[in-house]
Amino acid sequence: MEFDENLLLMPDMKLLFQLEKNPELVDISLSLENYNFHRLDLTNKSISNLKFYNCSLRGAFLSNSVFTDCIFNFCSLVTAPAENSKFIKCYFINSDLRFIQANYCNFVGSVFANCNLIGADFSNSKFHNSNFEENLFSKIASYNEETQYIEAKFENVIFNGKIVDKFNDI
Repeated sequence: MEFDENLLLMPDMKLLFQLEKNPELVDISLSLENYNFHRLDLTNKSISNLKFYNCSLRGAFLSNSVFTDCIFNFCSLVTAPAENSKFIKCYFINSDLRFIQANYCNFVGSVFANCNLIGADFSNSKFHNSNFEENLFSKIASYNEETQYIEAKFENVIFNGKIVDKFNDI
């Protein structure tokens, strides 16, 4: 199954209000399927136990937030600004993270599986006990399309099924 933005629904205003009303805490156990959260502002939020399936968070503002036990399955986070955020035990599965701005982030116990990470910027980010499995990091193309890990720190990180053209850049 491939991500299909044409099948997305707009969430009702009550749901958006619940996600945006409290600048410090959003804690809901919820599965969201086929929603379009394009440019939704989740800056400075703490979000836990939220499962996104086939959702678009293209350009959603995720900076300075904490995501705990969240799942992003068949989701698009293309160009989403997520600087200085924490992702604790989060799963990114079959998702499109091209050109995400995830600099200065902390990823703890997180998994990236079968994701498109071309052009993603993880500069100055930290990865602890995280796994990368069958991801696309870069293709033979211009510098602008390469995944960036400048000054990134890796501790107990596993890379499986690497698809990279210059692994020494990671």
